[in-house]
Amino acid sequence: MRLLRWLQLGVLCAACTPLMAIAQTAPAPPASSSSAAAAAATSSGAPAAPAPRNEAGKIDLVAGPVTVVGADQKQRTPKKGEKLYEGDSVLTNANGELHAELTDGGVLAVRSNTAMLITKYQANGDASDTSVFGLLKGSIRSITGWIGKANQANYKIVTPTVTIGVRGTDHEPTVIAEGSSEGAAGTYDKVHAGASYIEGANGRVDVPQGRAGFFAAHGRERPRVLDQVPAFFRPARNDARLAGRHERIVQTHEARRAARVKAVQAGRTRAEAQAQRQAKAQGQGQQQAGERQKAQQQRQQRQQEAQKAREQQQKARQEQTKARQDQIKARQEQAKARREQTKARNEQVKAQQKSKGEGADQQRPRQRPQARETQGTPQQRELHRAQTRANEK
Repeated sequence: MRLLRWLQLGVLCAACTPLMAIAQTAPAPPASSSSAAAAAATSSGAPAAPAPRNEAGKIDLVAGPVTVVGADQKQRTPKKGEKLYEGDSVLTNANGELHAELTDGGVLAVRSNTAMLITKYQANGDASDTSVFGLLKGSIRSITGWIGKANQANYKIVTPTVTIGVRGTDHEPTVIAEGSSEGAAGTYDKVHAGASYIEGANGRVDVPQGRAGFFAAHGRERPRVLDQVPAFFRPARNDARLAGRHERIVQTHEARRAARVKAVQAGRTRAEAQAQRQAKAQGQGQQQAGERQKAQQQRQQRQQEAQKAREQQQKARQEQTKARQDQIKARQEQAKARREQTKARNEQVKAQQKSKGEGADQQRPRQRPQARETQGTPQQRELHRAQTRANEK
């Protein structure tokens, strides 16, 4: 748990400055099949999915408590058959051990009480293949595959004080901390087969087969080859599984490398085909979206035209209604004028009739005496005439 806490607090990166420097200067891996597909998707405008991490190997043994911490800081308990990836850290306690077969055909055996990091790993069978491990505490045994044979400059094991390189090697780097009863604090490397070198701040030393090299933690001395292999280099519980592995790897690594190249090329071809299909599908989708948008715009235009026609029809109906109302009003006004004319004529006729009536009334008294003159006795008629003359005077 203290080791896990150490990793989570970032001591892993702080203690391994040389490893970070190696990671920054190591050759960048070429675009893998997944990154090619992502690039194609990005160029076509589609959101690119995160590229998967490079596979480093497959676990073929887990003994005792072992924890793997991914690049995302998520912890998991490893099981046989699961994969290790670039960016994974492997942590073991006093009884823990993990073996993995690496993608380049090599073998990684993580001993007990060890903290190590798969800093950078790529095995595609080409010149950019890279294998960089960080060892902060404890011991690992590494039997190199084709990377250690064909790309030796890209194979490194980085500790807090040194960088270890190889030349087709089965070797066992070990980091002993200050105060340990196992031996002097520093970095050791025992070579079981092939050769390695230890390079520190004060120089470099080549370590031949069957010997062990050492660089002290205080860094004041040059790396050196020890006269005797330290006693702490003793076989681990499951080292019998590693017997003869180096020889078998040497015999088969070229064939495995060729098979890997073929598989990677096939994967890239599939990824390119998939990217082309995705680009084509996206193009078709964009075309269909454009057609749908165009059809929608046409529908909207037709709807607007129909709405405009309805508004014009409604306006025409309103104008017709207003015209009819104006006609009705005009007819009403004409009827009113006729009524007024009729009334005026009636009044005129009435006035005329009245005037005629009054004239008739004025004439009737004169006629009545005349009428009366013909009546009565002669004396009465003479009297009446005399009165009439008097009235007229």
